[in-house]
Amino acid sequence: MAIFLGTTSTVLCTTIIISMLLVIPIYSFNESLFIKNLLAGYDPLVRPSQNGADTNITLHISPLLIVELDEQKQLLKTAVVFTMIWSDNLLTWETVNSSPTSLILPANYIWTPDITMFNSINTDIHLVAPQTKAFVHNNQYNSFVRLTVNNVYVTTCPVQVLKFPFDTQICKILLFPNGGNASKIILRTDSNTGVNFASFQNSSEWDLVDLRVRSEMRVETENLGTYYTAVIITFTMKRRALTHVVNSLLPVVCLSLLNSFVFILPADGGERTGVSISLLLSYAIYMTYINQSLPSNSNTLSYFSIYLVCLILKSSLIALATTISLWLHDKKKGQAVVWSPFTRTPSQKITPEDQLKKTKTSAMKLQDMNSFGEDKFEQDSQLNTKVNCTSQGARQPNEWSVRAIKFDWFCCIFFINCSMLMPTVCIALMLS
Repeated sequence: MAIFLGTTSTVLCTTIIISMLLVIPIYSFNESLFIKNLLAGYDPLVRPSQNGADTNITLHISPLLIVELDEQKQLLKTAVVFTMIWSDNLLTWETVNSSPTSLILPANYIWTPDITMFNSINTDIHLVAPQTKAFVHNNQYNSFVRLTVNNVYVTTCPVQVLKFPFDTQICKILLFPNGGNASKIILRTDSNTGVNFASFQNSSEWDLVDLRVRSEMRVETENLGTYYTAVIITFTMKRRALTHVVNSLLPVVCLSLLNSFVFILPADGGERTGVSISLLLSYAIYMTYINQSLPSNSNTLSYFSIYLVCLILKSSLIALATTISLWLHDKKKGQAVVWSPFTRTPSQKITPEDQLKKTKTSAMKLQDMNSFGEDKFEQDSQLNTKVNCTSQGARQPNEWSVRAIKFDWFCCIFFINCSMLMPTVCIALMLS
């Protein structure tokens, strides 16, 4: 039994020693020494190429978020991840024993393309920062470098607000290589896999309708004949109009309809003038609110702003019509109607004296024609004259009130139709 236990212990110890001997070479790899030897003759300023050939840079874009589109300053703020891949034949090594197949190196240790964002508000913003990490993969014959950078970029974007709030904005980001050998750096994109939307999130104000990435050849204006490749990233964004419709458009339409019903208020209470002036001031306040959200340096005026201007003009006309209506209602009794608003001829006042003269003239003509019953006729004529004068005097003071009521109904119907037609035309133009 003792012999068996001794043999087992000997075998176990031998196995442990052999395992330790096999593991030691794996963990004895010195990464820092390997990187130091790899970069001993490497110059980060030298562009990797074979016989002076061009260096192809494949660019992949992963949009994360549309942070903000400032219409006043016409600036687009986006969070984007850029991934650049290129081959570097100066970073190859033999994969033997414990040497790794890939490394992670700081970007300032190796050559990286100097890519500039042309339309950034910062002066010549460079995509690659010194603290960026680069992933190097070796396959004995060549090495591929993958560099990923992510940041929040602020670029210029001309804003067109003609169809606000149903507008669609197109913003672009322009990337191009910089430096003396910019013509030797070819930026390429893949139309199928060049854009990755896996991590993208829409903002609260804008929906990303389309994102296109393309590369094109351009000529440097300072040095004629020098070509370089540029990558153009085009964002097509549609505004979420529901908030603006609820907060701006619908209240204005309701105020417009409410303003048209001011003519059904009593004329002797004084509410007409107060309501019409209050609604006119409400339009002015909404105009100020809309102007604060629109770019001040826009070349075009939005249909919504034009609609608000038309509403202010309509409200001014309603205030003027209200004044005329009150003037018609407050006319004193016994005054003649100088001009009827709904007839083509001026109205004439028929006084009792005029009626008496007219009756006497008719009586004299009838007396010449037939003198029979002259006394009887004169008595009847005088009686009829008194009745007619009394009726005319009773009806005459109501002519102004009747015309004022007709004028109120005409203005009410006319301005209600305007209140329905104007927003319909405006929305049709916005959606066209």
